[in-house]
Amino acid sequence: KETRMNRRILNTTNMLGGAHRFCLDHPLTPPSTKATALIAVVGTSYTTMLTLGSAQSGGTADWQNGTDQRSLAAQALRDELRELVDTARALDAELYPAAGAVRMPRSSSMQALRDRAQAVLTAIGPIKAAFVAMDWPADVDEQFAALISDYDTATLDQSEGRYDQMEATAGL
Repeated sequence: KETRMNRRILNTTNMLGGAHRFCLDHPLTPPSTKATALIAVVGTSYTTMLTLGSAQSGGTADWQNGTDQRSLAAQALRDELRELVDTARALDAELYPAAGAVRMPRSSSMQALRDRAQAVLTAIGPIKAAFVAMDWPADVDEQFAALISDYDTATLDQSEGRYDQMEATAGL
């Protein structure tokens, strides 16, 4: 559905482009400095509208791609967290009391997942040897930290794409 604002921007861009093209195709004789200056302003405005429209579309694409990447990163983080939780539950609670802190988030929100992942990363430190003894890699904490970092990067990419899209929209 096309909004009134989109129609207005499209009409303005088309008007500027048509006026600029007409001025280029039909030069003034004799030349006028004031008219030449106004023609330059029309041309600059037209180019600016095209540039902002392209930036708006590119920002939307970056935002949507960032959303997809964030979902994939969240799923990878959630899957790894689930495996860590399952392993922690198998540990002897008396021998490794810190294993009780390794839990899934209560909420299914992205922020709850991110917060819990960071808490689990901290909790794994003192009981890392127990995870390694249960066939986890020696750098289990570093690998998990990398998943958190991937999630954070995807979140930032999503936010930057949205910002770029809104900035170009405001410019239009």
